[in-house]
Amino acid sequence: MEQGFIDILLKLITEQGKEVLLNASRCKAFLADYTRGEYKKECRLLLQALEAGVQKAIDTTNELDICKKQQIRVLQEEHFVIEEAAVDIIDTLAFVLRNEKPEPPKKSCKNCGKEMQDEWIICPYCGTSTAPKAETKKPAPAKPAVKKPAAPVKTADVKFRDLFEAYSQMKLPFDNGYIISSFFSETSLYSIYEIVFYAKVKEIFPTDTGLQFTAGGKKFYVLVEPDTYQLKFQEPVERSRSQGERIPKRFSDLDLIIAKNQTKIYIAKEPDETRGSFTILKPQGQNFAVVFYKLPDVYTSLASFFEMSLNRQRKVPQADAKKAAQQISTTIEKTMGF
Repeated sequence: MEQGFIDILLKLITEQGKEVLLNASRCKAFLADYTRGEYKKECRLLLQALEAGVQKAIDTTNELDICKKQQIRVLQEEHFVIEEAAVDIIDTLAFVLRNEKPEPPKKSCKNCGKEMQDEWIICPYCGTSTAPKAETKKPAPAKPAVKKPAAPVKTADVKFRDLFEAYSQMKLPFDNGYIISSFFSETSLYSIYEIVFYAKVKEIFPTDTGLQFTAGGKKFYVLVEPDTYQLKFQEPVERSRSQGERIPKRFSDLDLIIAKNQTKIYIAKEPDETRGSFTILKPQGQNFAVVFYKLPDVYTSLASFFEMSLNRQRKVPQADAKKAAQQISTTIEKTMGF
């Protein structure tokens, strides 16, 4: 985490008390003033952690080291935060709330991940050299668009990554992939998932709102409607776009699963075609955008992902979440398979 952002958090606590970090909505109101529109990525990660309640666990625990590991796992498994970002925000919260300075990172093998002693230059577990590479000439300034790499991206069997992290680390697959974006209501459990299958990317452009792909593809929709939704009889295609409630589908275009708690899960029967280009928006708040790699078990991974998200994030009962997730994965494989 950048020191400038940590200094802002320390100032916030000094002036407003540490209770401001224990209340996510209150902290959100202050962050805009204290950061003056900067550190948007850090703010989004912090608010996601606060909404998950990790700060309360860190503030009250008597076993801080154990608690930090538990909360890192919560962010990874329940909120789909990548490990590096989860460790970073947990260390930051432990520092500003408990004055717990993070330990310097231990040397580890980049290939097998095993811990190594500082003086080792070859990993004794897998034989990988850790000696620094010779300096190379500084490359020419990068163009605003990323073009398809000459060789396929190596994923090391990682099933999915945060889309924008994958883009910044040059780990975004160009041949094909699945992108899942969430659009969760801030006031209810009303939710929309967009699943985009893309292939043969020509270029990717960063924009003010997200990433623009020059590629063909298909877009698939899943709509989660809580029992308390007031306009449940209105066709989804006619619902409010400004409120984030609209999908370009009618009830006749959707399969319906009704959960035990009366939550309705609408699953598109067919995807829509995207021609020429499409844009994936930067996620805000508790939302996410992740990319799944083409692996042999990708559809099993998609089913597990949706089961976890529907159950833990959108409060769909476990059995119903599993049923819906399996249907989502099966329909994606049938209509948008590799």
